[in-house]
Amino acid sequence: MDLRGRRRCRKAQRNMVCRILRTKGAVLTVWGKAQLADLTELAHNLELAVGESGGPVITVSILPAGVPPAEDEVRDHVKGLIPKLIGNCSSVHVVFEGEGFLAAIKRGVLTGLLHATRRQHLFHVHGSQASMLTAIQGETHAAAVASLIQLAQERGYFALNPTGLEASSRIG
Repeated sequence: MDLRGRRRCRKAQRNMVCRILRTKGAVLTVWGKAQLADLTELAHNLELAVGESGGPVITVSILPAGVPPAEDEVRDHVKGLIPKLIGNCSSVHVVFEGEGFLAAIKRGVLTGLLHATRRQHLFHVHGSQASMLTAIQGETHAAAVASLIQLAQERGYFALNPTGLEASSRIG
């Protein structure tokens, strides 16, 4: 890809919206530039999924490589969601995509922050969708997560923009 193509990809990543999918037993979020409304919608979908499944669910958040960091206000709101996640999730998986030293450092920092909670084994940080899918094998709602990943792929949620300029991630 030439320099212009890379610039278009970065611009598309900055403008990417958050996509949330829910099914009985699981909630999947593919993050773009996070907004407060996205967090409200995530909390609502989490409550619905818990109600549908009759108990804790698996929550997966995918942060494609190049997605801009959340604003301070949004990060502060995320801290308020942690207790809700702890009470309603059998496991929380964050897929922080990207390669190289900087991506590894970001995953390490996120892992450290999440493990500072009371339920350390609830939170898991992964570098790819494939490693996340491997890690959840054997969990009660693993099939629900796999079906949401498939649906997100079919809807083009892993593309950098709605026109499908370039795929940011694929399972496999």
